[in-house]
Amino acid sequence: MGAIIQQPQVFMDYVRRLESQNRMVKRVGFVLFFLCFSAIGLIAWQVKKISRLTTPQGQTKIVSANQFNLMDENGKMQGMLAANSDGAMLFLNGPNNRTGLIFSPGEGGSNGSSLSLMNSSGEQQVTLNTADAVAWVTIGTKESNGDKIQLIAGSGVQNVMVSDKAGFQAVLGNSTLVTPESGETRQTSVAALTLFGKDGHVIWRTPKP
Repeated sequence: MGAIIQQPQVFMDYVRRLESQNRMVKRVGFVLFFLCFSAIGLIAWQVKKISRLTTPQGQTKIVSANQFNLMDENGKMQGMLAANSDGAMLFLNGPNNRTGLIFSPGEGGSNGSSLSLMNSSGEQQVTLNTADAVAWVTIGTKESNGDKIQLIAGSGVQNVMVSDKAGFQAVLGNSTLVTPESGETRQTSVAALTLFGKDGHVIWRTPKP
């Protein structure tokens, strides 16, 4: 009878030991969690502190260079971003590994910029230029005479000029006319349409003088 009574007592003692061990494990786990959390917070604070010392607040890291080359998977240069005392220049290749786009400072210290788009043969087909007080767009050949359309605005001149390879021109807007006998020059209004022959002489215009 005593053995039967003793077994429940042993079982209860075992349960109490398990509960005590469980409470101890929970306390140890909580302490470890708190220590890990504190350590992570301390590390993050130190990293932030170091970054503030090495990088000025509100600034990002900057990579500086005079030239960046854009390479393809075969190691061939397909573009370039460069800078000198005149300004920045961007070159990008188009079809057939020929230059397709150029952005550069304006020519002759004009305080402007130039953007050119080329066709597959590498010839200029579209150019946009700006200077101190004038801007112009040219579509067509880069040669002075050829098939092209040009729009100019600024410095008291606003016109659209259409020309061909033969040298004929049609100008809508301001156009400078020269009197052959006296060499006197005068400018038409923006409401004028003037047609020039391949010799540069006026063959027709309206309104009439």
